[in-house]
Amino acid sequence: MKIELASYQMVIHEIMVFMDTRSAVQTSILSKRWKLVWTTLPYLNFNANDQHYKDFSSFLDHFFSCRNCESRVMKLDFCPGKGLHVRVMKKYVNYANSHNLESLHVILDRGCSLSTFSSNSLKELTLAMKFESRTLVKSHCWTLPNLATLLLKNCLNNKYLKVPESFFTCLPALRTLGLDLFELPEFFSLPALTTLRVKSCILPQQVWNLPALLTLELTNVVFPDHISDYFLALISLRDLAIDFDGHSIGCCVISSLLLLNLKIRVSYFTLNLTKGKVVVLAPKLRNFHAIGVFLTRFECSELENVTIQFWDCKFSTPWWTLKQYKDLFKVMFSQLGSTKILTLDSATLQALSEIRKVLVHGCCPFYNLKYLKLPPGYDKSSTFRHVIRYLLSGSPSATIVKTLSPDDLTPPMTSAAPLVTQHGVRSRRLKNIVENNVVNSHKVRQIEAPVAGASNGQVNAMEKSNFVLWQGHEVASEFVGVLDLIMKKYPKTFRNLPKKNEKILTVKLNTFCSLVNTFTKMSMTEVNTEMLAEFGSLFTDLHKWGFNINWLVRHLNYIKKLHELHATDSRIDIAKIKLQEKLTQCAEKLNGSESFQTTGTSHAAMPSFIGNGLL
Repeated sequence: MKIELASYQMVIHEIMVFMDTRSAVQTSILSKRWKLVWTTLPYLNFNANDQHYKDFSSFLDHFFSCRNCESRVMKLDFCPGKGLHVRVMKKYVNYANSHNLESLHVILDRGCSLSTFSSNSLKELTLAMKFESRTLVKSHCWTLPNLATLLLKNCLNNKYLKVPESFFTCLPALRTLGLDLFELPEFFSLPALTTLRVKSCILPQQVWNLPALLTLELTNVVFPDHISDYFLALISLRDLAIDFDGHSIGCCVISSLLLLNLKIRVSYFTLNLTKGKVVVLAPKLRNFHAIGVFLTRFECSELENVTIQFWDCKFSTPWWTLKQYKDLFKVMFSQLGSTKILTLDSATLQALSEIRKVLVHGCCPFYNLKYLKLPPGYDKSSTFRHVIRYLLSGSPSATIVKTLSPDDLTPPMTSAAPLVTQHGVRSRRLKNIVENNVVNSHKVRQIEAPVAGASNGQVNAMEKSNFVLWQGHEVASEFVGVLDLIMKKYPKTFRNLPKKNEKILTVKLNTFCSLVNTFTKMSMTEVNTEMLAEFGSLFTDLHKWGFNINWLVRHLNYIKKLHELHATDSRIDIAKIKLQEKLTQCAEKLNGSESFQTTGTSHAAMPSFIGNGLL
């Protein structure tokens, strides 16, 4: 069946999209039917830096003089180089605009008046040139009523150019804006803007007026002092990505009502990494992606997906450098305990393996973990075995999800589909990976053997009271479950107990259980420094009695550090107060149709009780 000429040319045009215009013209010699196909090309790509051009200016004159004037120009990529005068470039841009141009990409090594790019049909504009103050004069500004995407890069020798407010006044339909190497104006308003990408820019002191903004990307920017007000003012923000790229973190407070996805990158060479802190006050946050390890504090209801990459560049890190990050890892993990899906890359596993001796003596904070996603090859090395055992100790029923490709390391920035449904993933149960977590049965039987027998009279007496027999000792019935859990998880706890005096041993067991029960059920909101010091003193007494409670002491030290991290500071309190005010305003506007609630306490992202994950 013969193909109509129009359809045939359309297919050829789609193929030539991937060519530069010079190559497309050369295809005319391949077939008689292709002889004039290039004269109707809707996608034009001219790059003067291509070494195959003998005379770039002559080629342009010949091409546009022979081109079919009735054919539309949908896209123009133009890099004229140094040899072409700006007036000539303007002529060809105007030609494309007169043919209903929709997409324009221009790279210039000099300045040019913005009015050159005015167009009623243009929907996408990418412009990289040496912006100068005189090119941004109001009288020379552009008019782009239908422009939806604008990407600008300043090539003026790494000098920030201050953008006037009038720069954005003639862009009523703008949805996506990208800026590189600019100093933003003190105030600008783009009511329809949904995506903003800012790189190597100086942010203004005044808060933006961007009510429809959904996605914000900040890379290597100079933050103002009150950055938390920026995020709080973006009432529709859903996706946020921050790349500090060597800048000091300081105290970055992220307050956002509807934020769902958060990505933070910290460079390996970031200064004062251990002194900076990122505080997230986002009640609806679902996905968090961290590149680098840094101090964090989360106050959000419940995380779904957490991805941690140690670094995103390939170089070998000495083991002594990795060990310096042990405290950062412990603090970051403590803030992510509620996550359901945890994704780690091979570099993170390697870093954790270097500090595994520190980890195995601590309590795993991941008490709500459903899936642990690991890179290929993790099960081929015995080095990672202890790390995986630690990560799963807080959630024994979790499933390991193994990726088949390194491209699958990052979970999607969406709250729709769980990671386990993606292609290239296969799962295996926990029992096939951490077999060493199971306590040897003969050891359990040996420990559970009664220390001393109990008579029938003792049993009858206990049945009349609230005491029951546990390994030959009278203990309160409420403590039996606690003792069984301790025996299963920390079997060495009772091995060194003196067994000479049965009555004293029974008293010690009940005292021990009462103290452990009180400690584990203590709410984090009630914790203070004096209370933690008192628990430390009591644990010392238990150790003197013969109880091996190293696991309790380690957990107490962990809680102390967590408490210090969550100590209230004025900047965070101010951000929380503003966030609560914003929530109240939203609730009043919605008339109760949707409930917004903050976490209410400074420990919302922490475990509810001290003993979460301990037993």
